[in-house]
Amino acid sequence: MRPTNRIHRLLVIAGPSCAGKSTFLRKLENGSYPHLTQRLNVGDPSQLTTVYAKDAVDFDYRAHRNVLFHYALPFLSFRQKTLKGYEQDRRLDILGRADWVTIISLFADSETIHKRIRKRLIKLVFSLIRRPFSPAPQREFRRLLALRGLY
Repeated sequence: MRPTNRIHRLLVIAGPSCAGKSTFLRKLENGSYPHLTQRLNVGDPSQLTTVYAKDAVDFDYRAHRNVLFHYALPFLSFRQKTLKGYEQDRRLDILGRADWVTIISLFADSETIHKRIRKRLIKLVFSLIRRPFSPAPQREFRRLLALRGLY
């Protein structure tokens, strides 16, 4: 059987940063939501391939028939310091590769998001103290500050 360039079933978990997408995905993959997985007809969620938005453009679809897509809303362009239009976001090309798409959108109120951002910022400060010249925590710190201002 030749691999196809199509995804059979795509389950998109979307929502703003700090809304709980990663926690939801982890619980879904661990079988914490059996009624939801049955209702969505996704089979065994541990057999789904999880793709994060940052990896979606270069993702090789041919080997994966069932995919969970982790997508943060809104798409924030840090180079332009603005919200970018979704029509410019190539990561969303994954939607056109699927035969069946289900989108689950998570929501958290601004107070909850601010608390979660503050918690992540505190953890990052300690990371930066341990490794002050590491670029990844610095980028994440700037991203979280920008998100805090956005929300």
